[in-house]
Amino acid sequence: MIKMKIVRSLIYIASLALFFTACSKGEDPIVAPEPEGFLVGTNWVPARVKKLNDYAYLDEKFQVVYIVNLPCPDVGNSSSEGHRPLGFNFDSSTAIYGNNHDAGDLSAYTFETSSTWHFYVDNIYNSSFNSNATTADGQAGRGKVTVVKTLFDELDQVPSTADFTKNVNHLGLSEPNDSWGFYVFANHELRPYKDRSMLFLLQDGRYVKVQIVNLYKDNPAEAPNWREPTTKTLAPYLNFKYYIQKEVGNTAIKTR
Repeated sequence: MIKMKIVRSLIYIASLALFFTACSKGEDPIVAPEPEGFLVGTNWVPARVKKLNDYAYLDEKFQVVYIVNLPCPDVGNSSSEGHRPLGFNFDSSTAIYGNNHDAGDLSAYTFETSSTWHFYVDNIYNSSFNSNATTADGQAGRGKVTVVKTLFDELDQVPSTADFTKNVNHLGLSEPNDSWGFYVFANHELRPYKDRSMLFLLQDGRYVKVQIVNLYKDNPAEAPNWREPTTKTLAPYLNFKYYIQKEVGNTAIKTR
């Protein structure tokens, strides 16, 4: 009788062990909570991002790349940099600098190789975005850009009506306009639209969604006073985010 009780007790204990083991296997794995707030030193980049290089951060959750305070060369007819343009490659998240030009030379900018950049910036505060179109007429071919009047995170699909062109998407000189922002002559301010996105159609047929956040360092809420000597040190700095649809021809660009 005693042996039978011992056997029953062992069977009962084994059953309990199997029960709790089964319960533990059915539970969801413990997932560490995402960091809250913004990346240190920023007021717009989520804290969960992973650093790619000195200026680029990747949000692995939505595959959005954030470019933070990328310094641009000074431009303009009297600039010390001599019209030196800055190119950018979406795949490597890196800048490609062009060749310097003399102050009076208005010929096309040149780069070591045009295949390494997807767009370059120039003009006032480096506010003009130029694509690497495959044709000079700005109509046929690929390597184009356009502005869409939709918030970045609400733009899930490339519109069928998107009018891609080689031409620069520069700051409008009045408001409202069809560009990504506008330039206030009275105060020499750059003001990006918060509810607009850029779309690039790359030469290989992929689409890229972009939001220009600011061309001032650290993304200030208000443009600095252009009369202040320190303003020169705050611009131009590229602050933008983008998402690449890696499948050629796929127009889905959802990031939420």
